[in-house]
Amino acid sequence: MITNYSESIAFTANAQQYRQAVKYLKSKRINAVKSSLKNDWDSIRTIRTLCKEAGEHNTKILWKMLKPIICRIPKKFKFANTFQARELKRDGIRFFNPDKLEGIQYGIDVFNDLSMREIMFLLYRFRNMAVKRGCHNACEHCFMEAVPAKNAFNAMPYEDFEKITDGFAELNRRINEKMNNKNPQCLVGDGSQYQYNTLGAGEFISEPIAFSFDSDGMDIILKDKNGNQYDYIDLMEKIYNSTGKNFIFDTVGWNPNNKELQARAEKYAKYFSDKNNKKKVQQVNLSVNPFNPTYIQSYKLGYRSGAKNDMNNPDIRKGKSLYDTYINMVANMLVTFRDSHNLNLLPTYASKFDKGMEGHYYEDLLTILRDVQNRCSEILKSKYNELDQDSEIQKINELIDDTIVLERAGSCKYQGRYKKLYNSINPDDKRADTRYTKCVPDINTISAEEYKDFFHNSFAILDANGDIYYSQNENSIRKLGKSLRLSVNGQKTPKISILETRS
Repeated sequence: MITNYSESIAFTANAQQYRQAVKYLKSKRINAVKSSLKNDWDSIRTIRTLCKEAGEHNTKILWKMLKPIICRIPKKFKFANTFQARELKRDGIRFFNPDKLEGIQYGIDVFNDLSMREIMFLLYRFRNMAVKRGCHNACEHCFMEAVPAKNAFNAMPYEDFEKITDGFAELNRRINEKMNNKNPQCLVGDGSQYQYNTLGAGEFISEPIAFSFDSDGMDIILKDKNGNQYDYIDLMEKIYNSTGKNFIFDTVGWNPNNKELQARAEKYAKYFSDKNNKKKVQQVNLSVNPFNPTYIQSYKLGYRSGAKNDMNNPDIRKGKSLYDTYINMVANMLVTFRDSHNLNLLPTYASKFDKGMEGHYYEDLLTILRDVQNRCSEILKSKYNELDQDSEIQKINELIDDTIVLERAGSCKYQGRYKKLYNSINPDDKRADTRYTKCVPDINTISAEEYKDFFHNSFAILDANGDIYYSQNENSIRKLGKSLRLSVNGQKTPKISILETRS
């Protein structure tokens, strides 16, 4: 528990240092930077750069002076009432030190084997709660090299999931009680997108959560011991209510003829488009790319959209059928989710510098997007009268056109399944896999400064069996060596994708 305000501040300044800092700020015209902070995230980076340029003598005091300025920006940095004690009412969690709350977790069974350092790292930094493992899509560019999780434990029981969320809720209640706090979601502030927090003197972001680490969001279902099913929305509501965290949903699409999946998608779409849920939904990501197995098979059979094809050739006819299947799937996905808040189209393609990747380049992606756009128009015209068609079609056109114009599509990394595809096509120009995550010692024995660095540069993944992993810069993954206490501890899950690191 934080008992003294001065104990929680990582550094202080004397009058001479303060005057030197003011002089430096004026020399760098820092007031001009401050005036633009409300609308410009880049200004935050500018300030931090200035702090680093100030040299070792002035950096800490500069950053201390700037923290309150940043904290007062209401839209992006809301921390009033978070971990609020009388002496921390204004500054909230910005000076929070998890070691000062050690012991508050005792008696919460799911956390009994963890320290507060480990609990807060998991809570604030876990991007992926891999409650359901494995993916059937087998996209040829998959960074995770995801495969179906056969012959292994692959889904967390709902009772264990509920135990985790109830544990966070109880921890939240205890911290409220200790800190005399009235914020019902004090563990993560107000759930705002990209909350800006600091641990000691080191800044960090409270991550949103995704369940689709190596699986598709449409396939994530948990069951309880009575056979009742809980889908993505059920799980996210439970997480949001216990921690305030918002979430990310990812899918590559589903077979429109699958009535169960289509009904599920329409339920999700209704939830994503509800203005009352906007705060809960950070991103709805829809993937489209020239690496889908159906598209690749079509290309290998010789069919080329927009080109002159010999339709008397049975391979070409089969290729066209497969191509149309893929276009219909993507178009149905876009039509279904077109009204979702924070909707993102996430295309990927092979870099123009990658030789031999015909069928996977940006031009191939553009062909797919334009064909999807036309197919969406056909679907919407069949559903709406002439008065409503244009506005509905415009939603799709803007999504696709913005993606093309802004080139938000990202070229593939030389890692994962794409690396294998590239190396198979170019055996004389093989690319090495550079993924690597540095091994850290027990985070309970390292210094506060080392822990701060680990915290800032790593993110956490929770496996379906309760094991905790950490990774850095979205590279390879290592076990933290600790697990939440669940009924399925010890169950053997698939590797956390191919990323699970070498020693």
